[in-house]
Amino acid sequence: MALACFSMGACGTLGSEPAPPGPLPHNGTGPYRPLEPPETGLFGVEPSCVLLALGRDVAVDRAMMAAGHLWLGMARLRPDAPPLEGPAHDVDWTAFEPRFIARARSNGAGGFVEPEVVLMPDGDEGYVTDPWMLVHPDGTLRMYYASALGIRVAESAGPGGPFVRREPATVAAAENGPLRRPTAVRFGEQTLLWFESPEGIRLVRAEDGVRFGPATPLEAGVETDAGLDDARLESPGATVVHTTAGRSFVRLFVEARRPEGPVELRLLATDDGHRYEAYSLPVLDVPDATAPAPLALDARRTLLVFRWPRVIDGRWTGAVCGAIAPASARWP
Repeated sequence: MALACFSMGACGTLGSEPAPPGPLPHNGTGPYRPLEPPETGLFGVEPSCVLLALGRDVAVDRAMMAAGHLWLGMARLRPDAPPLEGPAHDVDWTAFEPRFIARARSNGAGGFVEPEVVLMPDGDEGYVTDPWMLVHPDGTLRMYYASALGIRVAESAGPGGPFVRREPATVAAAENGPLRRPTAVRFGEQTLLWFESPEGIRLVRAEDGVRFGPATPLEAGVETDAGLDDARLESPGATVVHTTAGRSFVRLFVEARRPEGPVELRLLATDDGHRYEAYSLPVLDVPDATAPAPLALDARRTLLVFRWPRVIDGRWTGAVCGAIAPASARWP
C-alpha cells in the first residue's frame, strides 16, 4: 500500500502533492545527488561533495545545518594515539580526544569554513557530540547533544552563542549503555526527539521540549513489508515537510545495517510518530555513507548532510558531505 501511494503521489506520508512531471522524484524522497564544488565553493578537496574542508588529523561525527551554520561533533588525533590494529570501519574515538561540538560559518557560496568550539565536555559528560539544533521563532537555539551521561540539552540566545546547559541538563539518561544521534523536531504542540540506544531507535515526546515522557521503540511502528526486517536501524535524522496541499509530516532518515553488505541510508515517514511508512530503496548511492541529517529547504527540495567514509593514513575519520533531492535541484 505504501508503494502504491508513493507512485500516485496522492496519499500516505512518503508522497507529496502535486506529483512532478515524468519520473522525477518529489520533495526529497530521493535519489539524492551528491553536491559538486560549484555548489559549495570548495574546489580541489576530496571527496568533491564536502561541505567543510578538514585537516588530516580531524575526525568528525554527525553534522547538521541550522540557523545558517554547520554544527558538528569532532576531535583531533591525539599525539600519543595508539597504533592501528586491523582495518577500521568507523572512527576509533580512543585515538581522537577530546570530542567537542563545533560551529562552522558559511563561506557565502554554499560551503562552510573555520569551525570553532561551542561546547566542551563538562564534569562527568566525558565527551559531547552529535549536536541537533531547534531554532525557535524568537531566534533562540536549543541544542540536543550526546554525552556519556545520555542525551542532554543546552541553549543559546542565538547562533553566535554562548551555549548554557539547562538544569537538569539530561533529558534521556544512559542507563543501559551509550545514547547517541539525537534528532528533534517541533511537530504540532509537541517536541519529538528520536535517539539511538543499545536496544535500537527510541522516541520521546515533550510539550516543553525538556521534560520528556517514556521512550517508545521506532521499530515496532515500521511497516512489515518495508524490506528492513533483517536490518538494524540506527542514527536517525528528522525534518518536517509541509506540502503544497497543506499536509505536514516528518521524514526520518536512518542507517540500515545488516550483517553483510554496505550501510544504506533509508527513509521513513510518519504523521504521528507511531506508524512509519518506508521508501523501498536507499536514498543515496554512496555505500557506507552514515549519519544522515536532513533539512527541508522548501516544498520540493531537501538537503541531506551525511558523513562520507573518509580514511586517512589507514584511520577512518569521515568527511562532512551534502546531497540534494530532487537530483535536478541546485544548492544553495
